[in-house]
Formats: sequence, C-alpha cells, structure tokens
Amino acid sequence: MLAKIEDWKNSKKHAYTLDISLGGMFIAVDKLLKKGSIIKFEIFLFHKTNKVEVYAKVVRVDDNGVGLQFLMMTNAEREFLQDFLNKILPG
Repeated sequence: MLAKIEDWKNSKKHAYTLDISLGGMFIAVDKLLKKGSIIKFEIFLFHKTNKVEVYAKVVRVDDNGVGLQFLMMTNAEREFLQDFLNKILPG
C-alpha cells in the first residue's frame, strides 16, 4: 500500500519533525498513520526550495507520533541530508 503524502497534506493534516537521521525520522502528527504503510513525501531542509524526496515505511506508532524508516533516496539526496545533519547536530 502506497499512501501519497500530498493527499494527506491536502486533507489539512500536519506533521512536525521531532527527530531525524540518515536512517529515518520520528514525526508528531495530528492523525496517526498505519504501521506498515509505505509513504512518499518531501523533507524540506534549510529553506522551502531545498528538499529531499523519500519513501519511508511506518515502523512505529505511539501517542507521541510516528516513526519512519527511509527506504529509497538517491545518493545526491542522501548526501544533501547528511550535510544538513552535519550543520544542525553538535559536533
């Protein structure tokens, strides 16, 4: 099952990143996604023009949010995300 995050956004749902790494992210959402779902979405980094498009699997669902495991990302997008993480994480 592939859920399109664009459809989800158009239905006035919102998500906020709580934690992110090269392997995945944990997001707070106003409506939980089903564990096992595969979704495609964009992560905006630095500015709204800088984004990484990823496929992710919902691997955890709890009262605080949803854990996502990244499945597919190009090498260029992975490098861009790594650069972002290097800038925001304490060295």
